[in-house]
Amino acid sequence: MNRGMDAAGVRLYQSLAWLPRPPADFVARCRALESEPEPGAQLQLLASHALDENDLHRLAKLITCARNAGHPLSPLIPFRLGILSNATTDFIVPALIASAARYGIALECIPAPYGQVVQEAMSADSEINRAQLDAVLLAVDYRGYALSSTPGDADAARAIVDSALAQLDRIRSGIGGNGRTIWLPRQRTYSAISTECFLEPWSAEFTNSTAVSRSACAAAMMSYLT
Repeated sequence: MNRGMDAAGVRLYQSLAWLPRPPADFVARCRALESEPEPGAQLQLLASHALDENDLHRLAKLITCARNAGHPLSPLIPFRLGILSNATTDFIVPALIASAARYGIALECIPAPYGQVVQEAMSADSEINRAQLDAVLLAVDYRGYALSSTPGDADAARAIVDSALAQLDRIRSGIGGNGRTIWLPRQRTYSAISTECFLEPWSAEFTNSTAVSRSACAAAMMSYLT
């Protein structure tokens, strides 16, 4: 996110202004779908609006309950996503699930325990590696690597960056070697480390920001995954 974004740009992302506003009877429609045996098409329709955090939570709960009850969610396509992060991700999972429905995906998220990125990736018995996932999203910011400042010492800085990249490769190898899961790093991971920016778009500061809504974060993340 551009830190120099003007107020109009912030409002655009806060409100998901490119989407239609949710219908006035959104809550009633969600309640009606609780007893619908095949709610997939209607879930996608409701997800196609500019939903706030409460609406996203309501829709995500509805999707999860329908899946757990064994109701078919077609035309939504099932997709199981593991999340490895050094930040708390529970707050954004409902936004991801609800936003995914807008893209035609019946998303199920399996977040790893907080701060257990390397352990979950490397252990064949970890929840992430036993979950038969379709993909794993690695959402790690600069604090997840052993990074430190080395003013005036280019060799030391290079060694630190190499160590961080080696850690990233170990995580990737662990995920790839313990199942059929594909690995979805944020595109800027390598470039961010190598240019010493050390910033991930989905860092704790970004996703907890009062300037950008969680629904906007989820929408952007889903556009990356699709």
